[in-house]
Amino acid sequence: MDWQGITEFIISKKLERNLQKFFSSFPHVSENGVYSPLENIEWTAGFWTGILWLAYLSTKREEFRTTILSLLPSFADRLFWGRNTDTHDLGFLYFLSCVPGWEFLQYRSSFDVALSAAERLSKRFHPRGGYIQAFGEFPSEGEETETLVIVDSLMNLPLLYWAYRRTGCKQYMHIAIRHAQTIRSLLLREDGSTYQACRFRVPEEQPVWFGTLQGYNDTSCWSRGQAWAIYGFTLSYYYTGLESFLQSALRAAEYFLSHLPQDKICYWDLAFIDGSEPRDSSAAAIAASGLFELASIVALKDKERGSFLREEALNILHNLTIYCLAPDDSNHDGFLLHATYHLPQGLGIDESCIWGDYFYLEGLLKAQGAPFSLWYYR
Repeated sequence: MDWQGITEFIISKKLERNLQKFFSSFPHVSENGVYSPLENIEWTAGFWTGILWLAYLSTKREEFRTTILSLLPSFADRLFWGRNTDTHDLGFLYFLSCVPGWEFLQYRSSFDVALSAAERLSKRFHPRGGYIQAFGEFPSEGEETETLVIVDSLMNLPLLYWAYRRTGCKQYMHIAIRHAQTIRSLLLREDGSTYQACRFRVPEEQPVWFGTLQGYNDTSCWSRGQAWAIYGFTLSYYYTGLESFLQSALRAAEYFLSHLPQDKICYWDLAFIDGSEPRDSSAAAIAASGLFELASIVALKDKERGSFLREEALNILHNLTIYCLAPDDSNHDGFLLHATYHLPQGLGIDESCIWGDYFYLEGLLKAQGAPFSLWYYR
């Protein structure tokens, strides 16, 4: 596969067209193949800036940097005014927007905003339960209610790991590790599959329900959640060196790979390996990019196993390109077709989604040995 040629097509054709449409707005999930321009209100806004960062770092073309700079103030405004910030997705939002602004261009304002986002994320931590609350206002002292933790949250922890490395404040590291350990103990099943969610009763902090919000049923394994687990546990291992996180990533990867259809593009839930159920190309793209990271780590200890994982990542990426690459026309804004956002609610079925586009481009760059990453910094 000509990875360089595909990457050039994505950046020079697909992304160039979207630059004009989303210079000061954000794509989210397509409708009939087309993204609508949105303000910075969705949990996915950081993936658009993430795509622009990947494009800028790989090409050094000024138009990508200019567009990033036009968008960054909206992240500061969103945090200042608290627009949809009662969420664990602060990691997705600020780690792929403001953190690179500091790490690659040394913009002090980006550092300050990213650190403020990390601080706000840390305030969502429940010390007694050992988890970061997913959504909604934080309960007041003694309030009787229920809170939620979901597997997606693993991918938001790099914001806290980064904050620890840049400030030395151990509380950030402590919270991230405790949360990842809670996800491992509560949501990772014995067979390596995952629950998407756990609901706690507070103030007792007792788990009262395990299941899914976006998967087939409470005992199945939602594909995108499994992909988040592969990538998220891998990143937690990178930042902490804790072997339990590496083993968790490997278990999640083994389950994912053993529940794929012949063409390697997962269905929306891993309960399905054939038939006419919708696929989720975004889950496949996340998993492929996560497998690249996992493979590079495993190869340091077990070269053969690392090579196997990399080959699996390449196979998924290859088939995404063959079967899901969107055509170059104005009726298809996204990079990938055949994503599924939220099937139980009938949202974004067989569409494009901005996070799928991000992880597909990230995977393409990893296949070529890109010397940079937006997920970890020394």
